[in-house]
Amino acid sequence: MIKSKYRYYLIIEKNINSTIVFFSSLLMLCIALVSFKNVPYYIIFGKTVFLLYFTLLLFFLYAIRVLLPHKKIRYSVIDIILLIYGAYLLWNCNYNGLLFSNRALEIEACFILYIVLRSCQSIHSWSIIICVMLLGGILQGILGISQLLGLTTSNNVYFIITGSFYNPGLYGGYLASLFPIALGIKLYKDPIGFKLNIKILKSKITNYLLDTCLIILLFTIIISQSRAAWCSTIFVTIYFVLYKIKYVKKKNKEFVLNKKKATVLILCFIVTSIIIYVLIYLRITSVAGRLYIWRISSNIVDKNNFLTGIGLNRFNPIYMIKQGEYLENNPFSPFSMLANNTEYCFNEFFQSFIETGMIGLVLLVCIILSILFIRNKNNSEWILIVKGGIISITLFSLFSYPLHVLPILLIFFVYIAFGAFLSPVGHIYILNKTLSHIMSFVLSISLCTICIFIYEKVNLYYQALKNWNTAVLIMANYNYVESLPFYKAAYSALYQNGYFLNDYGKNLYLMGNFSASNKILFEAANVHITSFTYLTIGLNYDKLDNFMLAEKYYKKAYWLCPERLYPLYLLVKLYERHGKLQEACSLGNIALHKKTKINSIAIKQMREEIFLILNTLNSAVFFLVRKFYMLRC
Repeated sequence: MIKSKYRYYLIIEKNINSTIVFFSSLLMLCIALVSFKNVPYYIIFGKTVFLLYFTLLLFFLYAIRVLLPHKKIRYSVIDIILLIYGAYLLWNCNYNGLLFSNRALEIEACFILYIVLRSCQSIHSWSIIICVMLLGGILQGILGISQLLGLTTSNNVYFIITGSFYNPGLYGGYLASLFPIALGIKLYKDPIGFKLNIKILKSKITNYLLDTCLIILLFTIIISQSRAAWCSTIFVTIYFVLYKIKYVKKKNKEFVLNKKKATVLILCFIVTSIIIYVLIYLRITSVAGRLYIWRISSNIVDKNNFLTGIGLNRFNPIYMIKQGEYLENNPFSPFSMLANNTEYCFNEFFQSFIETGMIGLVLLVCIILSILFIRNKNNSEWILIVKGGIISITLFSLFSYPLHVLPILLIFFVYIAFGAFLSPVGHIYILNKTLSHIMSFVLSISLCTICIFIYEKVNLYYQALKNWNTAVLIMANYNYVESLPFYKAAYSALYQNGYFLNDYGKNLYLMGNFSASNKILFEAANVHITSFTYLTIGLNYDKLDNFMLAEKYYKKAYWLCPERLYPLYLLVKLYERHGKLQEACSLGNIALHKKTKINSIAIKQMREEIFLILNTLNSAVFFLVRKFYMLRC
């Protein structure tokens, strides 16, 4: 009776594990492709909603699985470090009042997904998930090629190729993060097929398919023009080749092997030199922009936030304030033409240090190093693939922001979970039979309760996004009053979303409710600042006839992005209306001779209006001087 009951438990557990593997694979396949049209910025927020619902489903399946009694609890050093890191990030978000921001929700979902994936204790299950991830990369590659051929359109009018992303750089980073899987399976398909008892890996058709996958990934990485993706792909390839040379054992070939090593080292040096040259001279303005961003970012860190940072997802508002102060104190800085509304540091480790302090940075580095130092002879090929994936994302993160891009962030967590599975078990905690049943029951009930709570929150979040989208569509038709109820309905769930608050504040300004608009925009400035934020605040004060504050925020908006003409245009008109003739003339002359990146029709119209204002002011000044001279005579 006991044996049959145990067998029944095994059948249930196997079915639940298979379901978890299926939905996890489906999530990894679709996360980069999915888009919800009923939420604003659907490429971004649609993915977040998709992740939250899928994670909730997987977490519920995990809660049911926990109900089955377990005699052993297995965990590794990687699990402990990641648990500490997750708890620290939750504390950091809660301490800074951003626990329910979009970024925090994505990270929380990724940690839950990690816990669920760690329940997969079969190399066959992991092989399915990894191969489906590769399939997602191939689909992205095909999408990029179709965009290149003009069969489909990209998501950004300024770029031909973006895949399902907004930026070709991130598209290249996504493909580069999956490239180690294709290369690793190609190089080690025979031992992988032997250990997993998969004979199809040895067939010629599979070999051709793997070659096709590699060609598609390499080609699309090249045409993405992402230099960071090129860099990570080249170094991962070198890493795989060195590993292959190191562990190839042939009799009486020691000299040949050393010659190969010397050749590879020379090639490494040549390739590194080429990469450095490309990074510096191919797009020099982009490189200069990153250098200036890092320079200004270094001013954020001080002794008050050295250990715990300024707070997760708080980089943008603090950085923009520092950027405005720097450019105001250095008006002739060459960075003035490169400055823009910056959201990311373009270096994940530097941004992690700024936002989460030295504690967060050390924990993140420890997680990466713990993966890179895994040793397991039984699954050395899969470990190599995991290390290659971590190296690829790490190198890409030195010049970009992959951990802020949801599909790449998910891949990063899957690599860590797979690495924790492959690592030697650090500890095994054995439970007695009674304690095992009690713990399983209590934990399962607790997790199910948490699932219900999360489900309600996710529904509210999704409904708020739909209300926001409805408000945006109504506002686009100039029905500002009709859109207001939808903004109010979404506020309770999106009050930590800077994009939403800026939109809400703009709608209130267009309605003529200037005081309420500023109240919302000041809330927005705490989480997400752009030049538009300060411009709208200045426009509100202008309409409220508060000259001093209107002038202050127009200037703030200008120093955030000095290459833009609109803030100067508004200042010239402000000075004209309030009789500040000298200020209006001097600033108008600066605006007329100012260089701008794009000479659009709007820029031309603003210059013409400023020119007319200056002519009027000069005529008025000439008339006053002449009248004064005649009175003196």
